[in-house]
Amino acid sequence: MHALDQLVVNALFIGADGIDAAWGATCFNSDEAALNGTMVKHAQRKIAVVDRSKFGVVAGWRICHALDLDVLITDTDASDEAIAPFEKLGIQVLRV
Repeated sequence: MHALDQLVVNALFIGADGIDAAWGATCFNSDEAALNGTMVKHAQRKIAVVDRSKFGVVAGWRICHALDLDVLITDTDASDEAIAPFEKLGIQVLRV
């Protein structure tokens, strides 16, 4: 048993190199993806934080599927077209 298997997380904020409604949250580092993916499995609430440049980007390693996310926080310049697929999945999108 790995120590991370005992992890309990109330709210997890995930930074990602890419976010795509079909593929999910991704990053360019395999170790980072593995660690974040494990934390996602143990988190009650999953929140991705990405700027508008990350939409439609699929980096090399999946952190989690889009459906695993509860909230997506992005900047105010993110287009309606970019966020619509996530809202259709039932993910709360906040532009701040």
